[in-house]
Parts: sequence; C-alpha cells; structure tokens
Amino acid sequence: KTWPSRDSILEMCVACGERHGLDEKTRFNTSLEKLEVKGDTLNGGHYELHLTTEDASETLKVSALISCPGTFYNPIDIKWPGRDEFGGYVCHGSYDSINYDKLKDASVCIVGHGGFTIENVRTCVERKSKK
Repeated sequence: KTWPSRDSILEMCVACGERHGLDEKTRFNTSLEKLEVKGDTLNGGHYELHLTTEDASETLKVSALISCPGTFYNPIDIKWPGRDEFGGYVCHGSYDSINYDKLKDASVCIVGHGGFTIENVRTCVERKSKK
C-alpha cells in the first residue's frame, strides 16, 4: 500500500489525541456565539468564549484564538461582532501567518474543521500551548 487507509489514519489520530489528553479538551459540532475581552489581555487578562452545542452552552476562558475557516487555497477571514475590540491575537492558520511565539503557554481556541484544524492542533502542541 502506498497510502494509509482512512480508518488507520483515524485510529492513529484518536490514539495520539488520547495519549496527549486532547480528547478531553476537544469539542466538535460547537458554535462560537460571542467573544468577550476581560481585562488587559497583554497583562493577565483573557477572553471569554460563549459556546453552544445542540444540547448545551458553556463559557470558556482562553488567552488566544486561532480561526481556521475556509479551505487552504481560499481562506475566509470571518469578522465576528466584537472582533475589533477583542485586542488579542487572531490569525488564519495558513500561509505562515501564525506568530508561533504567541502560542507558548497560551490557551488557544481553534475554529475550523478537518485536516487543516488537526495541523493547527499539532502546531499548538509542538509550540507548547497551555490548552
């Protein structure tokens, strides 16, 4: 075989996620409803993400946000309400646009799906993001 099967790739991703504790921190089928800046984000402040799923809602405290909408060859820059006031680091995770120095020890939110998002999760793990 030249390429691994879909099932073997899925099995490898699940095992890796479980090994690194990502399965406990990953959310699928989740909508970002609102983002709020809390304090000075460069001096101990954070962001609150208001998330909803089909069954529940929650507020998540993070120190960084990565957005991965669109496709690799056609990235989409979403202008969420309040984004201009966000004051934090927001980028599209393609074309070398991520400032890797901002990932270390950061709580990161990745918005997107598929392999592109998995690549950004791997980048956060490699760059020692906190969560």
